[in-house]
Amino acid sequence: MNADVSHAWIELHRCVEAYSRTTGESFNLIFTKIEADFNIDRTIKRKWPNLQQIREIALKLKREREDYLHLIRNLIKERRLEKKKGIRISTNTEFLNLMHKQTNHLKPKVGYWGWRKKRIAESEKK
Repeated sequence: MNADVSHAWIELHRCVEAYSRTTGESFNLIFTKIEADFNIDRTIKRKWPNLQQIREIALKLKREREDYLHLIRNLIKERRLEKKKGIRISTNTEFLNLMHKQTNHLKPKVGYWGWRKKRIAESEKK
């Protein structure tokens, strides 16, 4: 938890990037949710969050990550029980969907500026 807002803002982007890799959700989707929940906008500098908001966002992401990991661990336990019973192809659609989402949307570590370049390139395609 940095005392400097600009460094904390950059660290928050790294937090979102890590969360994105964990859950398989897109970086932009996660940030869109954050912007809606906290009434901020990363494209308008005057609407960037203050240090307290950044801390609240980081704590929210941490809680959501812990909940997600708890869910995944439980689903993995269930899958292991299925395998012990000889069920080689899982019928647990929640588990299958989460594993598919998590592995098919792996994002490279690009950092804040890399995401910005990617976002600009995508907007120029439209």
